[in-house]
Amino acid sequence: MQDLRVTSLAVNYDLVSWRVGRNRVLIGEEDGLNLAPQMQKKPKKPRKDGTEYPDREEPRSRKLGRLRERMVLYDATIQSIESIKELRGAMRDAAFVEELDGKIAYFRALKCLNISRSHSMLSNHVNALALLKRAQDLSSTPLPTAQSQPDAASPPTLNVLQASSANLQKQVAALIARTHAIVEMRKLESNARTAAEKHQTSAAPLVQNLNSYPTPGVQVDLKNLVQYPPKIQPVPVKPLFLDVAWNYIDYPGRTAEIPAAKAAAPGQDTQMANGVEEKPAVEQPKKRGWFGFGR
Repeated sequence: MQDLRVTSLAVNYDLVSWRVGRNRVLIGEEDGLNLAPQMQKKPKKPRKDGTEYPDREEPRSRKLGRLRERMVLYDATIQSIESIKELRGAMRDAAFVEELDGKIAYFRALKCLNISRSHSMLSNHVNALALLKRAQDLSSTPLPTAQSQPDAASPPTLNVLQASSANLQKQVAALIARTHAIVEMRKLESNARTAAEKHQTSAAPLVQNLNSYPTPGVQVDLKNLVQYPPKIQPVPVKPLFLDVAWNYIDYPGRTAEIPAAKAAAPGQDTQMANGVEEKPAVEQPKKRGWFGFGR
């Protein structure tokens, strides 16, 4: 009886795996990680002047339609994987359930990524940033490391490559940085537009903001160049250190060093020769001529 349940689970798993692989083929390359632009079809009827029709990229409505079709395929894929948990004996294997949760998180991250693209096309960058953050959280869910990774050239199935998960994380991180920058720029433009409507000016003196470019829309008050009368403000300077007692302070318990040569005692400067005290000869001043020159 148990063998029949295991066989039934394996057969249903292969059936769902084939269904998920079909959806992945319909989604496109790399499971819809990128939205490759498509050119409009040229009419078969040639022009009257004989020139060819120019290449034109598909309009925004067509791109949104393609993304909407992907959402249907992602929902079908996630629903198919969720149906595996309802099979008998599936919930008893904790490792198997963890593997299914990792694959569900992978496809949900792709779904959030593609929805964020549609919001970016409609200039809803705040919503796109929130969806990308959700996709980043889902893509960080680790996938179980299989003993044998499927070949990249083989038809897609329910198995997800580790390289595909890594590419998804890199793509989401790059889009988050780009969308975050766009949101900040739009926020500055909105604040500048509001300030321009209210005719606001910068309250700080201009001399304090010489290193920053004026905010767009905020008028620069040329009458507020400096603050007068100036207020006393702390200024960071290097402190002066005058150690005048350096030669007079010693560590406690340390004896003073004995000088190598002591001063001679008084009365010993004179020399004795044959018992007669010799006095040093006194140098006679030289006679000088006019203007200090010697003769």
